Amino acid sequence: MEAGEAFEQILVRQILREAKVGGESGGSLTQQSVCSDLVVDTVSQAVCKGQGMGLQKALLRQMEPTKTRHATAESPTDPS
Repeated sequence: MEAGEAFEQILVRQILREAKVGGESGGSLTQQSVCSDLVVDTVSQAVCKGQGMGLQKALLRQMEPTKTRHATAESPTDPS
């Protein structure tokens, strides 16, 4: 797993935890916590598979040297 992909998954996991994904479904507090963590981990992995949310690409673009970024943005696209 690349660093960008790992970061995106961690960020998605934090967002889901803050949104309380996995909810409370009875049982002890420990059971609820474990169940919620499993749901959050599974959903964050599914969201980040394939294209993900695009955060990895955005981060890599921001980390490119400025000269490379400008050259890429200014280069004309080939219609063929």
